[in-house]
Amino acid sequence: MSFALVVLKDRNTFHRFDKFNSKYNPIGESRLREVFLKVDNDMGGCYYADLIKEVMAEMVESKYQMAELRISVYGRSLEEWDKLANWAVTHQVFCKNVRWVIQVPRL
Repeated sequence: MSFALVVLKDRNTFHRFDKFNSKYNPIGESRLREVFLKVDNDMGGCYYADLIKEVMAEMVESKYQMAELRISVYGRSLEEWDKLANWAVTHQVFCKNVRWVIQVPRL
């Protein structure tokens, strides 16, 4: 079975984070975001890491493509930075063609 994770955007999503989150719903279901597109979930973020590594491999292959990936830190717990760092190191989600931006949303 194959499906696509559809995430819609428009002009307003870049100005207000709450509007971004309301549109950032794979297949129209926000719970799927927790399963597939988060680093801290029951699967340890492995699906999200695999997806990112696939994109990184394509960028390395094409040589001249670069990306700036963003991930949010909400400041809800003291362990949040440690969990993010552990996820990145465990899944080796780094390459010379990608720069990570850690965003702290104002909610």
